[in-house]
Amino acid sequence: LDTRVGLGAPAARLGADPLSVRLRGVGGVPDSSKVSAVILNVTAVEPTLDTYVVVFPSGSGRPTASNLNVPAGRICPNGVFARLGPDGSAQFVTNAGSVDVVADVVGYITA
Repeated sequence: LDTRVGLGAPAARLGADPLSVRLRGVGGVPDSSKVSAVILNVTAVEPTLDTYVVVFPSGSGRPTASNLNVPAGRICPNGVFARLGPDGSAQFVTNAGSVDVVADVVGYITA
C-alpha cells in the first residue's frame, strides 16, 4: 500500500473515512480463509496535524487504541499486527488531519 502513488488504493491521503484494503491474496499472502491476520510495517508520512493511525479488521467497529502515533510533518514507521475481516481486508484510518500511508506485508498468520 502506498497512498502517495496509488499502489493498493487510490492516490489520496488518508483521513477520517476508513480506507479498506484487501490483504488476503495480495503481496505474498495466500488467498485462503485460513489467513486470519497479517504483520505489517506501516509508515505514516507527513501528517497535516499530530495524529494517529489505526488498522483494524473490515466489518468491525473502530477500536479505541492506535497502532501508530505520529507528530505533524514527520515520517514514522511501526510494526502492526492486523486481523483481517471476513473479506480478507483491513481498514486504515487516522483521527485528525490527513496523512499518506505506506504499508508493507512482512508476514501472515493462519487460523
